[in-house]
Amino acid sequence: MCRCTFAEMKEFAMQAKTYSIDEFCSVFGLSRSSYYRLRKAGAGPRVAKIGGRVVVPAAVADKWLAQRTEAST
Repeated sequence: MCRCTFAEMKEFAMQAKTYSIDEFCSVFGLSRSSYYRLRKAGAGPRVAKIGGRVVVPAAVADKWLAQRTEAST
């Protein structure tokens, strides 16, 4: 897991095209177990497999956050 300041993570998030699962969790404030619980429940973001890596595309992460924000208001 990245040990960065919030400002550094926000800057990274603005530049990233994809997030690893650890990066996604760090940026969106989730533990890995919470992330996998959301995925199992069908409420997590969609992922892509690139080579041997599982990633969350930044556009998908943004859309997921917007949907979660709308659902909670």
